[in-house]
Amino acid sequence: MNDALIKIAYLVASVLFIVGLKGLTHPRTAVRGNRLGATGMLIAIV
Repeated sequence: MNDALIKIAYLVASVLFIVGLKGLTHPRTAVRGNRLGATGMLIAIV
């Protein structure tokens, strides 16, 4: 894979994970935060 593509994927994954953690602070946004965090972790692993 292209090195720049990998760096962008890691950046997107970290942003999704951080936004997901922020979403877990309120019960109304917890489901969305959990999904965003899980998506970020999936991108980071794959």
